[in-house]
Amino acid sequence: MNYLEPQKKKKPKVDIAALQSEFKRRLPSLDIAAARNLLDMGYCHVDEIRGRSPEALFDSVKRQHPETPIDRLWAFRMLVYFAETSEPEPRLLQPHMWQ
Repeated sequence: MNYLEPQKKKKPKVDIAALQSEFKRRLPSLDIAAARNLLDMGYCHVDEIRGRSPEALFDSVKRQHPETPIDRLWAFRMLVYFAETSEPEPRLLQPHMWQ
């Protein structure tokens, strides 16, 4: 390795499946990591989240990934609200509103 050459930076990995999931398409403010968690739990559609407990979803993720931050719970609360509400309020479609 020549130390005079600039080091090439590695591109961060992008989770294409989570980014293109129905969760992100219908609710762009949803965190990619939250979309990935839902896909890993076997959910593929927003309608499958209707009637679910955000806390139960969060607990399932925490069992597999104990380091999961609390803001993931807020994302799940927002998603359940979105799934269960026919005309959701735009201001409530931001995870920080569900703290």
